[in-house]
Amino acid sequence: MALVAANGDNKQLFAFTCTSDYADVTKIVRVQKPELQTCLDSGASRDYSPDRSKFSNYRLVDRDIKTADGRVVKAIGMGDLHLDLPNGLKWTKVTFRDSIHAPEMAFTLLSISRLDLTDHKVIFHKQKCTIKNPKGHTIATIPHSEGLYRVLKHSGTETAHAAAKKMNINEAHRKLGHISSAAIRHAVSKGFITGIDLDDSSKPEFCEACAKAKSARQPFPKESQTRAEKYGDRVHWDLWGPASVKSLNGHSYVAARIDDPTR
Repeated sequence: MALVAANGDNKQLFAFTCTSDYADVTKIVRVQKPELQTCLDSGASRDYSPDRSKFSNYRLVDRDIKTADGRVVKAIGMGDLHLDLPNGLKWTKVTFRDSIHAPEMAFTLLSISRLDLTDHKVIFHKQKCTIKNPKGHTIATIPHSEGLYRVLKHSGTETAHAAAKKMNINEAHRKLGHISSAAIRHAVSKGFITGIDLDDSSKPEFCEACAKAKSARQPFPKESQTRAEKYGDRVHWDLWGPASVKSLNGHSYVAARIDDPTR
């Protein structure tokens, strides 16, 4: 999946992710590998990364990047930036066109303004940042962490969303309100449902709850079409009650028994 960046190679470069607590955040990040971390930035004019290995179509540049605290960071190259972004329990491969390579950056910055210019929707809600492509499909869900919306990876282990076992189609069927297996597979594959790592090899099984809930029952006829031929072959029972006033014997129910052939 590719994000086609807007034009503007000659415009001035900014990175406003440096807030009043930027030094503290930088210390935390520098302890780990900066190239393994990605942060959403509403103040960045471009997409930046310190990791040269994630670029293709690379070309050299010599530009300055101004930060909010007055520092100047050097941009030495640009190209297409390839990242894996968390999408529920899956990871989406995304390409950011014409991104900037800046080795001095503390971490990879993704520009929210560039996403907006390419018709992508960015939604912040309940400590999560959701990115949707122009067709409305979710391509990334990034969690809130230490004041930032960022993706963390440690030694190949993704911590943005804890890894979990795959969910088979029958478990998903029960947890999603007993909708059809075909609908579940379609919704998960299109990104309409996130947070499920569906086991594509699992097969639907018989669901007793669906069979009982969805089974149809014909109404009882007003008049029987068959009659018993001998006394005692068929007896109809009917229980009425409870009565609001008890009988003289103190009973609240009446049981009627009728022989079918003799009535």
